[in-house]
Amino acid sequence: LIVAAAGNNNQYLIYYPAAYDGVLSVAAVDSEDKRAYFTNYHYKIDVSAPGVEILSTVPDNEYRKMSGTSMASPVAAAVAACAASRRRQWPRVR
Repeated sequence: LIVAAAGNNNQYLIYYPAAYDGVLSVAAVDSEDKRAYFTNYHYKIDVSAPGVEILSTVPDNEYRKMSGTSMASPVAAAVAACAASRRRQWPRVR
């Protein structure tokens, strides 16, 4: 499974590579499960995940809160992996 961020332009915008067929396109939501102010939106988006003020590692052995669809994508990828591990009969992409 390929997972990609839907983009941070706050526009109805088809954003590649997330919009390619076979790619799980991820938008961002805030802590109230509402569309994040920056996330792109369009019919090619498959899922949304938390993407506002996500604690992340940064250089020099530090942490910082960051926002964006790139922060939401790993959350969606982890959920997809957990779901796939429970459903062995789902087709695999090779």
